[in-house]
Amino acid sequence: MLRSRVLAGSMLAMLVLPAAVLADDGAGHGVSVGVLGGLNGLGVELGYRFNERFGLHGETGNYSYDQSADNSDFDIDGKIKLNSIGVLGDFYPFGGSFRISAGLRSNHNKFEGVATPASGTVKVGDDTYTAAQVGTLTGDAKFKKASPTVTLGWAGKYKTGLEFGFDLGVVAQGSPKLNVTSNGTYANNATFQQDLDQKVAEWQDDVKDYKLWPVIQLHLLYRF
Repeated sequence: MLRSRVLAGSMLAMLVLPAAVLADDGAGHGVSVGVLGGLNGLGVELGYRFNERFGLHGETGNYSYDQSADNSDFDIDGKIKLNSIGVLGDFYPFGGSFRISAGLRSNHNKFEGVATPASGTVKVGDDTYTAAQVGTLTGDAKFKKASPTVTLGWAGKYKTGLEFGFDLGVVAQGSPKLNVTSNGTYANNATFQQDLDQKVAEWQDDVKDYKLWPVIQLHLLYRF
C-alpha cells in the first residue's frame, strides 16, 4: 500500500517539476494544494496547471464505515474501507474553471464482513446445516488495483487565491472478487465447501454493481 503511494507520488513529481521549470507564461498560478471529501473518502490534492488549457493533479481518498446487509439466512456485519490514490490529467476546454479529467487510481478499496447463521439451522447451497457446522463466515471483496477514472469538475480560476471546487465522475474498478472462509466444524467438508462456493457465487452476483464506483467530491484549494 505504501509502495503504491510512493510510486504515484513520484510519478506526479516527475511530471510536475519539469513543467514548472519549462513553463514560460509567467502566470505564477500553476501549483495548487488543498483538501477534499466525497464518496472516495477524505484526502488531499496536489496539482499543477501548465497553462489555461492543461493541468495535472494527484489526489488521495481514505475512509471506512460500517455497513450491514439484509439476508434471511445470515446476520451480516461488514465494513467498507476506502483507500486509493489517483493521478489525472486535466483539460480546461474554455480556459476557465471547468475541467475534464482522466487518469488512473491505485485502488485498494475493499469490503470486509462476517456472516453468522440467523437461526439454529441454515441452508447453504443445496443443503441445510447446523449453525455449528457452518460457524462464522469471514470474507472480503477486492477490486482491480489500477482503476481508470473520468470526472467532470470545477477547479477554480487560473489565478492566485483560495478556490472551491467539485468533481463528478466514475471509477471503473471492476467487479469485486469475493473470498469467504468458514471456521465451522464442516469447514473442511467437501460437500459443504461446494455448497459454500455456490452461496458465495450468489453473494458475488449481489455486489457486481459496485464495479463502477461514483465520484462525487468537494475541494477546498489554494492556488499559488
